Amino acid sequence: MMLRRFVVLLHEHPDGDHWDLMLETEPALTTWAVPPQPLPLHSFECRVKKLPDHRRDYLDYEGPVSQNRGFVRRLDSGTYEIFETPEISETFEKHEIEVTKNFRLHGKLFNGILSVRQFNNDSVTFCFNNSQASRAVLATGACPRND
Repeated sequence: MMLRRFVVLLHEHPDGDHWDLMLETEPALTTWAVPPQPLPLHSFECRVKKLPDHRRDYLDYEGPVSQNRGFVRRLDSGTYEIFETPEISETFEKHEIEVTKNFRLHGKLFNGILSVRQFNNDSVTFCFNNSQASRAVLATGACPRND
């Protein structure tokens, strides 16, 4: 199984800070804007915004973003793999899940399972579980709360 790289950047943006989570794909980086989460990172679930694919240079880049779009610095990086789970039928916030993709992230902060859930209304939700909570996701598809 081929491991690919990922990076999470803190994007200090004039319109508000967010994290850019980027997964290495061919030929670019699949990217989402993620609301910042409390650290240390355990488990979380949140809506995210799909962004246009980014250049692979961002895997190693920290610094100013062109056209006065702020500054990025690395929060975490590592490798990831895609894996399949049994099909889980569920309703979330009254929207049927259309697509769920699961990734096992191997980073320092992001070390666990990331489920990307695309709904039929085009909204996207991330469900991240650290390594300790990952077995529950595989067994039930549920995202433990960070209470």
